[in-house]
Amino acid sequence: MAVRIDYSLFYLRRTREERAAGHDTTEALRIAAHTSGRAIVVSGLTVMVALAGLFLTGIDVFSGVAVGTIVVVGVAVLGSLTFLPAILSMLGKWTERGRIPFLGRRRTVAHESRFWGMLARAAVAALHGEVAASHGAIREPISTAMFGNDQVLVVSVPLAGSGTDTASNNALATLRTQALPGTPGKVPGINYSVAGLTAGNHDFDAQLAKTVPWVFVFVLGLAFLLLLTSSSA
Repeated sequence: MAVRIDYSLFYLRRTREERAAGHDTTEALRIAAHTSGRAIVVSGLTVMVALAGLFLTGIDVFSGVAVGTIVVVGVAVLGSLTFLPAILSMLGKWTERGRIPFLGRRRTVAHESRFWGMLARAAVAALHGEVAASHGAIREPISTAMFGNDQVLVVSVPLAGSGTDTASNNALATLRTQALPGTPGKVPGINYSVAGLTAGNHDFDAQLAKTVPWVFVFVLGLAFLLLLTSSSA
């Protein structure tokens, strides 16, 4: 029930925002389906995949909990993508009624946070200044987008190379070790990370290179012990 309520409020909030922005109910629901609906699907699948790990324990109690919770979350996701939009479409502007006094007068349109907007502009401006200092590793245009009620800033930074070659990896190192520590890294109270095609491939290869030897040691060591035990017997 808690999951269903959470998903419903999430969907309803986005529909109200789009309707307050001037869209009709049909268009507001379409936009909400492409944004909030996608987020609900990703959230639900993440929960279900994580719970599926309980099956590996081999304990009936945990397996039962996993089955029950996965079914509940799956039904909540399915209802949020089918039944909920149909109800909102049928109710139309009636979803604006029945508000709690005083709280119902609050604006439903999302507005940019002045503080975070100013902070983001300062960090991005400093990042623009790092383009020349990177000697072509970091390139223009640098674009930004705010998400999560202006709590998350996504900065898109083009890098040199094809995305997976040596030039791109060198540019990624420049971004991580020089550009970012000197721009958003100097802003107190924020955390940042680097994602994308280049960073994902680089980090995956680095993690694989670090853990593969231990996998071989474990497998070969276990195989050696099993052979040793069987030979002694």
